[in-house]
Amino acid sequence: MAVIRTFISHHGEDYELRVAPILRQVAKLGVRPWLDKIDLADRVGLPLEDQLREAILHGECSSVSLFLSKESIKRKWVEKELMIALTHLDPKFRILPVLLDPRDSLELPETFLRFLDGERKVIWLEPGKPGFAERYARSVYHAGGLDQDAKEVTLCMGHRDPAWASAVPPCFADKPALDIRLHLQGNRDFSPTEEEWSEIEQGFDSIRHNLPQLQRINVCGPAPLGVGHIIGKMWDRRHAQGGCGLRSYNATTKTVWVTYSQDYELKTSGYDPRTAQFVHLQSDVPPGLTDPLLFLVPQSKEVGYRRDVDAWNKDNGKRMVLTARIADPIVDEAHAEQVLWECVGLCRYLREKLPHRTPIHIVTAYALSLAPLFAFHLRTLAPIHFYDEVKQTHSYRLATVIP
Repeated sequence: MAVIRTFISHHGEDYELRVAPILRQVAKLGVRPWLDKIDLADRVGLPLEDQLREAILHGECSSVSLFLSKESIKRKWVEKELMIALTHLDPKFRILPVLLDPRDSLELPETFLRFLDGERKVIWLEPGKPGFAERYARSVYHAGGLDQDAKEVTLCMGHRDPAWASAVPPCFADKPALDIRLHLQGNRDFSPTEEEWSEIEQGFDSIRHNLPQLQRINVCGPAPLGVGHIIGKMWDRRHAQGGCGLRSYNATTKTVWVTYSQDYELKTSGYDPRTAQFVHLQSDVPPGLTDPLLFLVPQSKEVGYRRDVDAWNKDNGKRMVLTARIADPIVDEAHAEQVLWECVGLCRYLREKLPHRTPIHIVTAYALSLAPLFAFHLRTLAPIHFYDEVKQTHSYRLATVIP
């Protein structure tokens, strides 16, 4: 299955001020739009109606979002898109009316009137009402095959993906997928502000609320490391009942890295920095240490990143830095599993050495595919504060806290 998408039927002059802000609001919930001006950019010279019919009836869209305003109901193309959608034969396909103007202010032409008030008597969405974004997202999910009983989903992180449509790795291609971004267009240098980190976390919290029965979460796509940590925090081993867990795609090795809730007790105890194979703590933990900064870094990246971490730490707390060097490269899923166990084991080791409730501050520079798996296991070792690199300044910013 491809990423779940919804065809955006709207009047062009409504887009910038009325439609785009709504699409931006629900992008963090995994609502991915199909927009003619972008998705048909390479179809110049082809009959427009044929292209719209293909997109609605035979394309990757499982719903049509019908944005109705005083202006859009006068436009023949919006009416034509509704008429095409009404011929769809798939019973799961949905037409989702979004009223940009109050219902009683719309003088609806016959086609729209029959759709809204005829035999169908459809329910519409109103952007100004509480819970709109969650209801809209849930409707898009359901049309794409994700209902509240769904057990598995793929989360495509598109925050740093400049492509308009995310590509799902073949290993996850048969699962329903959500393309999750903060902005409609991804950016390779995207470094969230403090407010944006809060928005990102709220988005994942809403997805978790809308899909409460998930037992397996597949993760892929380019994003800041903190996004992966938030996913692991949201769907941690406490959430994953019955031995379920996370599967994370690594684009370099083209393999899937996996962890399950039972791994914590079975595989992460007994870490000893003197005998560790892959994650080497570079200094002893002094007695009475409080508020340490754990720096988890692949050996090949240590010099450059350590300089930036030290400069940032000098102006932000002057914490004692405990560097843990990760032997790299990680070559396959078995190797990744061993590294994960030792990273979590190291945190268990530190928690035993530190006073109760002392935060462990963590800066990482490892592969994104490791981030959700690592955070998945840390709830009982909290409080944990994860910081993320600000690419533009080579400093760091708090991304999320496991309380």
